[in-house]
Amino acid sequence: MKKDEDFRIQKLLDQKMKGIENQAPETIDAEDLEAYEVLYGHLKEKPGQGLSLSFKSNVLRKIETERKQASDTKFYWLLGFMLLAGMVVIASLFLIFKDALAPSLGVLDKYKGFILIGVSAIVSFNLVERKLQKHDPKQ
Repeated sequence: MKKDEDFRIQKLLDQKMKGIENQAPETIDAEDLEAYEVLYGHLKEKPGQGLSLSFKSNVLRKIETERKQASDTKFYWLLGFMLLAGMVVIASLFLIFKDALAPSLGVLDKYKGFILIGVSAIVSFNLVERKLQKHDPKQ
């Protein structure tokens, strides 16, 4: 029943703050009473040089950032797993239906230069766009 004792100590200290003097009952632990008195004393003081007023917002922002990073990590693991599963399915389909897909693979072989140029253009465009966004002073 530590909770009841805590409530009695708080009630006693609240009465003391209002100017009502009561003797501390013998059932209350002296160390607990002293700890609560120290706590009440520090709570009366205004924030000083120890902590800035934006401390709470900084802590909340850090917690939110950590949660977002954990969520992003889970998302990337799930995305990687789905990509791997998709690649396995596609490879198995190519192996199963290789006779039916042989003519289309011949077309890919014929135009592999164009396909390679297209893929490299898309990748280079994305890299340039990321660098420009990183150095953009508006963001």
